[in-house]
Amino acid sequence: MEHFHPSECEDCAYNQNKDLWFCALHEPKKPEEEPCPWGKFWSDWYHYQQQRAEEPNKSDRKRNKNGKKSHWPEKMPDGIPNLYAILNVSPESRLGEIKKAAKEMRIATHPDRLAHKAGLSSLEVEMISETAKQVGFAADILTNAESRREYDEDVKIAASKSWIQAFWV
Repeated sequence: MEHFHPSECEDCAYNQNKDLWFCALHEPKKPEEEPCPWGKFWSDWYHYQQQRAEEPNKSDRKRNKNGKKSHWPEKMPDGIPNLYAILNVSPESRLGEIKKAAKEMRIATHPDRLAHKAGLSSLEVEMISETAKQVGFAADILTNAESRREYDEDVKIAASKSWIQAFWV
C-alpha cells in the first residue's frame, strides 16, 4: 500500500519506519476493506455470506443436539448431495418405492457383505464403507416424510442460489 506524505514532515518520516501513517498535520490512512465484486448494492449481503462461510456448520458435528449420532457421511461432495441418485430413484417416486430401493441398496452395499472378498485393498474397503454410509444417509432422509420435504426445499433453494450466482457472475 503506497502512502503519500511530504518528505519534509519529520513525524511522518519517523512513523513510516514503524508503519504508522499519521502526524499532527496528516490524518491516518486506513487499510481498505476487500471490495465486493458486485458493487455497493450487494456489499452487505456479500460480507454476511463471507462471515457465514467461516462459521462451522451444524451438520458437520458428529452428534446432534439430542445426543444421537449424526448420519452425515464423513466425506460428502461439495454442495447438497443428490440423494435420489444415490438410491437410483426419481424425485417423483412414492414412499414405498423409495423404501424398497433403500432396502435393496443397503443390502447391495453393506460393508460386512462386501469386505470378505479376497484381494481388496484398504482403500477399496474404505470406499465400500463410505458408499454404505451415503446409502444409509440417503435412505434415512428420503424414507422420513418430513426430512424428505425439508431436503427437497433445500435443493430448490440451492438451485435458485446457483442460478442467481451464474446470472450475476
